[in-house]
Amino acid sequence: MNPIPDPATAAYVPFFADGLTLVTCWTANGEAILKQRATAHLVLSVLAKLQREKRFELTAYVILPDHVHLLLQAAPGKGMASVVETFLHRYQRDYAQLMGIPEALEVWVHRRKVERLADVDAFAAALDMIHYDPVLHGHVERPEAWAFSSYEQWIDRELYKLGWGWRKPARLQGG
Repeated sequence: MNPIPDPATAAYVPFFADGLTLVTCWTANGEAILKQRATAHLVLSVLAKLQREKRFELTAYVILPDHVHLLLQAAPGKGMASVVETFLHRYQRDYAQLMGIPEALEVWVHRRKVERLADVDAFAAALDMIHYDPVLHGHVERPEAWAFSSYEQWIDRELYKLGWGWRKPARLQGG
């Protein structure tokens, strides 16, 4: 099968909105705690509960064994800092309960990246990076093979076509 071309930047325009924030969080000591289905599902469960309370949208995500990338859309006039901190705290609490270990356990490193996306170009690069990351890290050969990603949702939205990401996206060639 011939490689599927990357979507043109114009294809991302209908999905871009002010307030989109890319969040990357790493596990403590690079532990692969998110490799288990239950712990990866817990990320989505905590986010779903938090969405109802903090009013934000989960636009895209990928959960890898030792880190997560989340693309979050803040409610108008709201920032994402408190959402991120609350997510990390609640995940740590629920993870400890799930694993039957003391809550004092540190799941996340204190360093995290929270970056507001200024324009469509930044959004397109972030979305491509999120969905290509499992391939980049060698977990799978194709994005659709990774279970804990929003890639298929973006195929359903008709931004990507099945076969996208079978080679490194042009937007990610430099990095």
